[in-house]
Order: sequence, then structure tokens, then C-alpha cells
Amino acid sequence: MRGPWLARPLRELEDVVEDVRVVQPDWGRRELRQRRRDRAARASGASGADALEGDEEGNTEVICGTWVGHAGAFVEIPLRAPSSTSRSSSSTGASSTLKVLFDPIFSARASPVTWFGPKRMREAPCSVEDLPGVDIVAISHNHYDHLDLATILAVRAKWPRARYFVGLGNKPWFLARGISARQVFEMDWWDEVTLPASVFLDGDTGYRPIASSPLTSPVFSALGRSHGPFDLSFIPIWRGGTLGFISALGLRLCQENLPTATHASPSDAVQIHLDARSRNTVGIHFGTFQGSHLEALEALHALEMACDEAGVRDLGDAKEGKRGQMGRLDIGETLVVEGASFIISLAGSGRELTGRTQCSRRRWRSRVSRAERPALQASHKLPSLEY
Repeated sequence: MRGPWLARPLRELEDVVEDVRVVQPDWGRRELRQRRRDRAARASGASGADALEGDEEGNTEVICGTWVGHAGAFVEIPLRAPSSTSRSSSSTGASSTLKVLFDPIFSARASPVTWFGPKRMREAPCSVEDLPGVDIVAISHNHYDHLDLATILAVRAKWPRARYFVGLGNKPWFLARGISARQVFEMDWWDEVTLPASVFLDGDTGYRPIASSPLTSPVFSALGRSHGPFDLSFIPIWRGGTLGFISALGLRLCQENLPTATHASPSDAVQIHLDARSRNTVGIHFGTFQGSHLEALEALHALEMACDEAGVRDLGDAKEGKRGQMGRLDIGETLVVEGASFIISLAGSGRELTGRTQCSRRRWRSRVSRAERPALQASHKLPSLEY
């Protein structure tokens, strides 16, 4: 017999869940051009084609977030338009956006060697050299699927002035790769650094110790109270994938039986979205390395059901709703959102990086109480940077 209450078999997911594709990134430029056309048309009644000339940098009123696969994200954050004499050029030249690259990996394997280790099931959407520019590289933690040697070396070669924000104990690794100590900044929980777009380093992506535990991490609620609501979030929805040799045997790891203190499940990811008061959340950390084709669909199906149960709208909905939107992008696809704040939550023992740009209606300052900070946290100041 087959009970109707049983979960949908994995083999049937192909009929109900759209697969993840790899697309050529356009970094949101097509949508930005269309928005400029629409604005010009509303203002003048014309087609607005003339408004496109000389405006290739993007729109300073929106945030463009591109999923580059696994836990990697490329985010362009608007800056207040400066005069030509008040701001020095960034690592990519004069720019109206701050270009931040989070946990990038463009290699074929998440491994210290090129011949062994978890291999890509989907190719990278582009090369490092194809990125529009890099001002900041933010690394949550040093697992091989989040800190990739070949990618960092490629960024250093292409954008030698880029700054690196990393967790404690990781600075020597970057110095050994020829990056100047003045460009590498180690940060602990609740540390802050002053940038054209203020960036805050915090937390971890585990939501509860085990799947059945009612205990949950308070850090995301603290983030929501102190820095929310966030306009754009990247939050992991999966462990990444079942190890290749297990998948080859036709077996898989069961999400419910894995420690959820280090990798959020789809339902936990939705709760993180709600706790952090995110307006638009992109699910990441799935469908890129190892595992099976159906396992990626399983993550998306579970996310869809969790969003429906929590009353969270899909990213494609015209109306945002009181509980925000959450969904998926294709690898290489860009989400363009209004506003000037963001959060990215990365898997493993990583941290969240949050910020609010100077385009915001109110100046951003940390409002996390001392009681919410780690009891033994040593306070220290980090330097200001200019672009």
C-alpha cells in the first residue's frame, strides 16, 4: 500500500520542482536598464532609450545580489554619489557601488588538491576575471568550500587592492599568499569596521542543536532587532550535498538526522529569515557540489513547503507580504532589490555579515546590547577604510 500522507518520493520531484540552472551572469544590468527605461517613460512619456547612455555602472538606489554557486555571493551595494575630489578610486576604479564577494569558490573541487575531494555537479557561472570588480572579499570560515586558494589568488592578481575580512586566526593564511597585512582584517563576533557601506560581522548559521530540539539560537533575533529589517539575505538551506561515494552507492544522508547546529535545514532557514526580519532571502549552500541531481530538488521542495507553512511569499511574487519573500535563484542569476541593507549567512562555523549603506534614510549604528554580546568578548577597534 502507499499512504497518501507519505512524503513525495524523490524521483517525482522532477515533475513539481524546477531544476537549478547555470546562467551567464549579467549582474542585474538588464533589469537596471529596464527600470531606467520605465522611469524615463513615466517622466517624459517617451521610450527612455536616451537615459541608457553613459550609465553602465548600475543604479545607486538598489542592491544587486548574484548567487555564484554554493555559498558564494557577489553583492553590489550603492554608495552615496561623491564629488570627484572627495573620494579616491576603489580597487576597480571610480564606482558608484561597493563590490563585495562572499565566500567565493570557482574551482572544480572543494579540496586542498585538484585531483580529490568534493567535485562540482554544476559548473561555475563565470570565472573570477569575469566579475565586474572586487573591493571586499568576506570569508566566513576556512572550510575548503568557503575559502578556496585558487580563487583568492585569482582575486589578488586581478584586484590587488581588494580588502579581506576574515575570522580570527585566518590572517596568517592570507599573508602567506602574498596579501599585504594592511589589506587583511580579522574580526570577532560583534566587531565593526567603518566602510562606505558599514559591515557587521556576527554569528553562526546553526539554528538548533538537533532537528528535534525546541532550543534555537538567539543570535538571529538579536540581528533582526538591532539591524533589521534587511533588504537582501543569503541564507543556507542545505548541508551542501551527500558525499559522492555515498551517492554512488545509491544512498543519501538524511537531513533530519544530521547536526543542525552547523548546517541549517530548509525549515530552519525560513525561521532565520523571519528572526532576522529579512525582506528578500535567497537560499544557498545546495545544488553545486557533490550529491545527486534529485537531492538539490529535495532541498528546494522542502524550502517551498516550509515557506508556505510559515506564510513567507516566493521571491517572484509581486507583493512582498508582511513576512517577506524567500526562494531560489539559478546559479549566476541576480536579484535586484530596493533599499540599502543586506545580510549574508554562511554555513559551517561561519558568521553573518550585515550592513547598511550611506544611502539609507538613517545612519546605521550597532544597537546590540552588551548583554547580547559574548560575555568574555574583548572590545577592540578596527580601522576606517576609504575608497
